[in-house]
Amino acid sequence: GEWRWLESVASTAALPEGNHVINSRDVTERIMAERERRIVEESRSLALEAANAGIWARNLATGDVWWHESTERLFGLDPGAFEGSFEAFVDRVHPDDLPRVRDQLEHAIETDSMYQAEFRMRDADGEYQWVEVRGRIHREEEGSRMIGVHHDITRQKDREATLERQRSLLEAQQEAMIDG
Repeated sequence: GEWRWLESVASTAALPEGNHVINSRDVTERIMAERERRIVEESRSLALEAANAGIWARNLATGDVWWHESTERLFGLDPGAFEGSFEAFVDRVHPDDLPRVRDQLEHAIETDSMYQAEFRMRDADGEYQWVEVRGRIHREEEGSRMIGVHHDITRQKDREATLERQRSLLEAQQEAMIDG
């Protein structure tokens, strides 16, 4: 009593006029899997947008880097605008952070460990924002890759800097009161 999806092909080749052969197959499972995949993708996109985060992957053999449109959006790029290479990623990392980022990446790759770092990356406007990045190595028959997440933590870093300035000011005021 349930509805099923069919894919049908009709043919009239080598048949007398007016006769048709129709071959059909049940594609309900494929249709349902495609719907489920779309729902998961839409949910992932909403979650990434709400978290101000983006996903990425890096082919360790070729150096190709893929940024999901959520990552491109995070850095103010149009969908498909990221150049897709490790060099393009490195070019966006703040020069002061780059040696540490490279060392941490190499360590994660060599030890098959979780990659986790905080550093600054340049957006499309040339401004730097703080990101927390997490990545994991996947070794498979067809090659190794690292997949991960960029999360914008600029506001958090700005709050930390403000609190540090306030703490320093308060300490200076306390010293002045003691000395005065």
